[in-house]
Amino acid sequence: MAHSAIIYQNSEKTIFIIDIPSSISVSQYIPSYIPGISQPNRSQQESKCRQRHILSAPPLKDPYPSPPEPKTETARKRVLERIPAEERALHGYVFGPLVKDALRELKQNHDEGSPWCFPRRLVEETNESRRAAKKRRLNEDDISPCSIPSRSDTDLPPLILSPGENDFESLSELQNVLVKNTSTVSAILNVKGFTADAGNIDGRETETARFTVPPQSTFLFSTLPMEPPVSGRHKPIPGIPTEQKFNMILLDPPWPNRSVRRSSHYVTHAYSNMDALTGYIEAILQTYLYKPDGVSLEKQKQGEKDTIQPSQKSIAAIWVTNTAKSRKAAYDAMLRSGLSVTEEWIWVKTTVDGEPVSPVDGLWRKPYEVLVIGQRDIGNREGKDQPKLRRVIAAVPDIHSRKPNLKELFEMLFFSVMPPDGGTQEYSSRVEYSALEIFARNITAGWWACGNEVLKFNNEAWWVTND
Repeated sequence: MAHSAIIYQNSEKTIFIIDIPSSISVSQYIPSYIPGISQPNRSQQESKCRQRHILSAPPLKDPYPSPPEPKTETARKRVLERIPAEERALHGYVFGPLVKDALRELKQNHDEGSPWCFPRRLVEETNESRRAAKKRRLNEDDISPCSIPSRSDTDLPPLILSPGENDFESLSELQNVLVKNTSTVSAILNVKGFTADAGNIDGRETETARFTVPPQSTFLFSTLPMEPPVSGRHKPIPGIPTEQKFNMILLDPPWPNRSVRRSSHYVTHAYSNMDALTGYIEAILQTYLYKPDGVSLEKQKQGEKDTIQPSQKSIAAIWVTNTAKSRKAAYDAMLRSGLSVTEEWIWVKTTVDGEPVSPVDGLWRKPYEVLVIGQRDIGNREGKDQPKLRRVIAAVPDIHSRKPNLKELFEMLFFSVMPPDGGTQEYSSRVEYSALEIFARNITAGWWACGNEVLKFNNEAWWVTND
């Protein structure tokens, strides 16, 4: 496994190629060159992690078959008239040209003939992998909290894992309670009660599933309430104390128009009212996002570079769909929380040769998704919208709905400082920060994560080790 998931980046750090499977693999350990913790254990753990690969889908060689576009200008005009003007302008004059220019630049500067992803270990490579895939399908059903009795007490004390093996009789023991791995090495969860053969209904054999919990991570395996708290009587995320604050909160909400497969895990009907959705996201940001002391920040900003120290930052990042409603909900939640929308990252999905998976100008399907990023700026106390920096991340798609893990980029761009000698190893001066991922589908080393799919890609059935 590569030490980094970044295949290419330009000098301005505005255009990247990222390998999705590697981004998840790299996020499972804390590099040993980051100071502050005893090195031997971390180096050994890092070496073991680099031998593990998450199973993936075959890299895309050709673009997806696209639905037929309108055959005449009149027909195209009729379709465009049904799209809000603001949305047409955003995709036609901002995102579309930006993506085209970025892909053009990448093709000019990325090594000619080099693939746009690393080699993958595929789900269907071996009989063993196929058997693991069968287990995964079953385990996805078992992981859904729909089949697990709910606990009435959401203020249980944290469950602290041992550095080695941790045995549980069922997933219900892990539901609605904070689970912490405070160690500098990974912990293993052995959970009983998983079916080995879906066809054997009578007397089904049960087996133990294994989940790897990365070092210094915390997770909450829970179905989120999906509604704003009423008059402060409830926490936005039951199980996470309101006094717990984070420098960064990353959300991938199950928007109403997500696929049935994803949305069926959450009660999305509450989100048909975008005002309620905006209120819920706002409540999360207001409750859990770090609010730095204004006086100390004013002193910082009097410096020559007029910058805020990374450890004092408050950042929210929200994945949105290509609809005006989800974008507005994310913007409104951030602005109401006193954040300025400062950046937008556009993930453009490509083939191994750098072709967009569907036409950039297509009406029915866009080849990109957008991450909206807001930051708290004491010079903008009213939360007014500010000019935005837009970055483009090219990545070959993987397993359905699997997004790139952007921890490496977040740390490079927001939570690092240049060494005093002016070197280029930003990670050698990475600062300590706290991060929470909401609606997560895997656990990330050093972060908190919550949602009812939080254990999905930490199931060992998804992973293979080098021979």
